[in-house]
Amino acid sequence: MSEQVPLFNFRINSKLKRDFSDLCKLNHSNTSNELRSFISRSIDSGKLNYDSPSLLSYGNSSSHSGYSQVKSILDKARSSVREIDSSESLNTNEDFELDSTCNIKLDTDLKEGFLKAFPNTKLSAELKRFMSHIVRSSK
Repeated sequence: MSEQVPLFNFRINSKLKRDFSDLCKLNHSNTSNELRSFISRSIDSGKLNYDSPSLLSYGNSSSHSGYSQVKSILDKARSSVREIDSSESLNTNEDFELDSTCNIKLDTDLKEGFLKAFPNTKLSAELKRFMSHIVRSSK
């Protein structure tokens, strides 16, 4: 009988999750693979390695076949954000609301390796930082 790989769950902003997932799909990847790859690269290098070879290289050249697709998606997302009316009060926590759950299959050895390499770091916080870095870098 095969051993089941446990799920690792963490709370995340739904917009960040959606934007990251869209970038992964455009690069023929998925969220779970990219997050596991981040953890592996970080353990191997001994430092938090936010550079994703498959996601950051995408769109760096305007001649890339999917560049216009990514730009179009991001432009559309930006234009759909409503302008805050001057009479409304600004809610500074709105962008950081943890309103969604992200679930990835993460084997125990990989999780323990990360916690051993970075004992004073929360894995969920670093995964969110990585996702945010990738989304910001793609703009």
